[in-house]
Amino acid sequence: MPLQFATGPSSTAFAIDTLARALETAAEAALLHHDGQLAERLRSLSGSLGKPEAWRDNYQRIFAELSAFEFNSADASLQRELLHATSQHIIDPSGASLEQLISRESLARAAGSVLTVEVRGSGPVSPLATIGRPTAEAMIEHRLAEPGIRASLGAYDDRVASHPNAPVNGELLVAIGANAELSLAQDWLAIGGSVVAVARAKPEKWMSLIAAARASAGVLRVPVLATRAAGVDLANLTDEHLAKLAGLDLQDDLAAIAEWVLAEAKASPADRVVLLGSVYAPGKNQILASAAQDAVMAAASRELDRNRLVLGWLATPLEVVVRDAKQLDQLLEDYKKLPVAQRIRAMFWQLFGGLKKPVAVKLRYAELPPEFAVFDYSAQRQGSSYLYAKRIERWRADVANRSGIRTWYQIAPPAQTDSTLSYKVVRAAFRGLAKLGSVAFEAWMLRDLLTAILIGDLKAELTKDALADSAIHGGVWRLPYDPQTVWKPAAGMGWRELLR
Repeated sequence: MPLQFATGPSSTAFAIDTLARALETAAEAALLHHDGQLAERLRSLSGSLGKPEAWRDNYQRIFAELSAFEFNSADASLQRELLHATSQHIIDPSGASLEQLISRESLARAAGSVLTVEVRGSGPVSPLATIGRPTAEAMIEHRLAEPGIRASLGAYDDRVASHPNAPVNGELLVAIGANAELSLAQDWLAIGGSVVAVARAKPEKWMSLIAAARASAGVLRVPVLATRAAGVDLANLTDEHLAKLAGLDLQDDLAAIAEWVLAEAKASPADRVVLLGSVYAPGKNQILASAAQDAVMAAASRELDRNRLVLGWLATPLEVVVRDAKQLDQLLEDYKKLPVAQRIRAMFWQLFGGLKKPVAVKLRYAELPPEFAVFDYSAQRQGSSYLYAKRIERWRADVANRSGIRTWYQIAPPAQTDSTLSYKVVRAAFRGLAKLGSVAFEAWMLRDLLTAILIGDLKAELTKDALADSAIHGGVWRLPYDPQTVWKPAAGMGWRELLR
């Protein structure tokens, strides 16, 4: 049954109410620890949430301020409250919250509701196109990625050198959103890996994934609801028939998915289970999908051996992050050094509110250490639902890290996927951003690169966190302008795309 907001159909009302409740709870906890100043600041942020009609003009500031509080939450207690409030305020039609839907009792009732069909490939191991260290150096030199990427891709080179025919032997990939355009499932199969695939019932997409598995050196675990398999001989299905039966929906089948994922992970001989989330849905459904995905990760965090578990996400660079304040000094210096032609272009666009000087925020509310500042790279066109949904992933990464669970929170650049390129204004913005120094990666190239990074990080025992010192941002973080003022000029400079 579809999930919904307990506060009503509006994602705005949900966000305001959920954030307010979490901040109030965190303020009460601060008072119990005799930190009256923190409690006052948290309540001040809660009081500034505003009314729903002002949310569109308010939410980017709210998430910027919230980022500073999260950064200062050494034990991730604030993030725990935010996750708890989110899961309590998303319910199914019967009124059961996400926490109730993935309780041990709910999972026990769901046992056996999903059957597994194994698709074993017969092809050779297909090496990735990414060349580790040279790729890292090229991206850093062209200001597309942060220097921390050296360690990731260097470790990838070492892993492949020592295990050329089995670079992911020992890891099981649980791909939530396995049929998404940026899912790493097919690349993981190609290099001989094992994949437990969670994706909706879309026969054409399942057929593509199954065909890729057959041609690969890997093993694909396909879910089929027991109710759909009644009277069917699963051991002798054609691939076409399997594609028609396969699929689970995060909203409709949440408990069944969680139980199945846990059962597959526990039965696997793999040394590590990598639970990688890459769900996407339009509008307010992005919050519901991300929260449901998070519920599966919460169940895994509770039930699986934490020394064996890795939680992972493909994060966005169009976010709010706390970074070294010296980055702002560098961006301001880059702005001063713009060539004459680019300075004239910037002056022209500034008449329309575009291409202003770089800025960062030293927020008084959370009293950041002086060496840090808040950088807001979010884009209003994304909408508050997308920003809230991606923040759920950050909260879970923070909580998992503090709990001793390894995470892989990899910021990936804008990508030329079908879903993004279907919008003329996005195509125009991508073309214009290229003139400013930012690059939108081709989807196949980005998947290959991210798979290599994941392999390297698993070998090197690296943990990626929300500080994003190894972010691949495609140049967005290095543009010498206020990030809030680049999008309209970028679309204007790519105007030819708007006419297509």
